[in-house]
Amino acid sequence: MKKHFLGTTAVVAALVSTASAATLFTNNDPGDTFISNPGNWDNGLPTLSPVNDGTITVNAGVDTNVVHTGYGNVTHSAGQINRANGSSGLSIGAGTSWTMSGTATAGGLRGISTSVGGSFTLDLDSNSAVADFSNNNRDVASSGTLTVNSGNLLSGRSATVRDGGSIVMNGGSITFSTTANFGSNPLSTSGSITVNAGNVTADRFNLRTGTTVTLGATGAGALDFADWGSGLYTNTGDRAQDSGINMNFLSGSEIVLGLSAAARALDFTNDATDNPYGTAWAQALWETDRLKYNGNTSTDLGGLSWADASNSAVGFG
Repeated sequence: MKKHFLGTTAVVAALVSTASAATLFTNNDPGDTFISNPGNWDNGLPTLSPVNDGTITVNAGVDTNVVHTGYGNVTHSAGQINRANGSSGLSIGAGTSWTMSGTATAGGLRGISTSVGGSFTLDLDSNSAVADFSNNNRDVASSGTLTVNSGNLLSGRSATVRDGGSIVMNGGSITFSTTANFGSNPLSTSGSITVNAGNVTADRFNLRTGTTVTLGATGAGALDFADWGSGLYTNTGDRAQDSGINMNFLSGSEIVLGLSAAARALDFTNDATDNPYGTAWAQALWETDRLKYNGNTSTDLGGLSWADASNSAVGFG
């Protein structure tokens, strides 16, 4: 019995040792610098199953139109990721959780995207650290999960959710190198945006119907925009009318939502007519149930007016 027990233990130990491994990006293949090249890793490509977690601490390259699928957990903690040619972006596919941490940098990649089942997390050392995905005015797009914990994510054209994807901010910031949109991709299905802390500054806040925005309560932050939407007050080509706004302020939220221009009325009807609220956008959102407090609309609270809801002596403060 003792011999049998020891033999079983040895087999189990062998199975455990082969079930979990790690691989380090070495950039040793003289042919290219691509992350997708197994020859640039000391234990082959990172994989989800069997577990073969990847670590990048030296400069690396992204090949054209490669979706990094099934890589499991990849940590990019130092070194720079560069585009290998004019059309390269960092694309994270299903089965890959990519974390950019420490002092890692992205050198002018043409955007970043997460597909369904993939995730990207920005967790840089300080809020002054920049992950630059702005080359050639490209997008940051999430059909999977994109999380900003710390550091600055710089986008060239827009940062949007699509097809059920999500953007979650727990700190840090998202800024843009040119005129840009934040919110929903107007040519796709909806997604979700959660801002628990951190800052976003953009020209337009586009919210497609079905996209939810939650402003949480774990830290301070601000969403600063010049205006809402795009393609306004027309009955053709209005791809992001304001009727889709669905925003929920959680109790105790320290996130400030501000519009620096807001020189027009919100476009709720997808036609050439302004809505009757004029430029009083907060009141318009509240009294049409597009703005919630802790999940409750004006209707849920018995038709509570914006004047009362925004009065600290009567409403929420």
